[in-house]
Amino acid sequence: MMNTALDLELIKTFLTVVTTGCQKTAAAQLHKSPSAISMQLKRLEEVLGRRILERNNQGITLTDAGRTVRAHGESLLRTNNLLLADLRRDEMSGVVSFGAPADYGPALIHKLLPLLNNEFPLIDPKVVLEPSRLLRGRVKAGDMDIAIVACEINKGSNDVLWTESVGWFGKPKVDNDIERIALLSTDCILRDMTLATLNSLETQHTTVFESTSISTLTDAVCAGFGSALLPVSLVTEKQELGRLMRQDLPSSQVMQFEIITSSAIRSKDAERLRLRLAEAWWSVT
Repeated sequence: MMNTALDLELIKTFLTVVTTGCQKTAAAQLHKSPSAISMQLKRLEEVLGRRILERNNQGITLTDAGRTVRAHGESLLRTNNLLLADLRRDEMSGVVSFGAPADYGPALIHKLLPLLNNEFPLIDPKVVLEPSRLLRGRVKAGDMDIAIVACEINKGSNDVLWTESVGWFGKPKVDNDIERIALLSTDCILRDMTLATLNSLETQHTTVFESTSISTLTDAVCAGFGSALLPVSLVTEKQELGRLMRQDLPSSQVMQFEIITSSAIRSKDAERLRLRLAEAWWSVT
């Protein structure tokens, strides 16, 4: 019997479900309905003659066959993209520098770099993790090609990747005690938001802890050392921190993140990258 040619669209759907860990999220990222995703997964299993995913209330897990399909499927898609890139003579290629805020480094490394490797195979990425304002300066000066940065307060953007809720975490102060604050020491938007909120409340406060990373601030808050204004998505993994979300301080603030590109990047390449990075980033934040 002749081997059946695999439909790469089915492989792509399968890999997206595995990456996002959720069929509903994968459906949104692929601009398909959840039922269409289910049908494509069923069709792939029929073609392969093996079950590749186990589904339950806790989510999805790969079977042994599914792990094999993932490994070969990633190779198939990359080969497909390499072929297309070789035929498109104007495909973006060479060393391209990418920047992102350091605290979002894990998402960049585990989600976005694989996307670049698969969908932009001729790119050789160079990654820099720094505060947003430093990255803006690098891009403006032409020292960096692309960066994901926090939007400046009250300045609109047409290239917003996602909106991040921020909230106060820590132990409420008692009576007339001075507010103990944990604060980022770098020149950044979150530091500005923290100080602006405290000034607007006209509350007495003292900075008892400063750090260059949000991760260290969360540790200080968990240890009861002080309160801090923190991005919600970066603290959800710490269950004890979730219980310390303060209700007596403003918690309806948001931060927006955008993608910026240097003048050396062609507009069509910048738009394609923005769309794919937005889809990938949205699936993990």
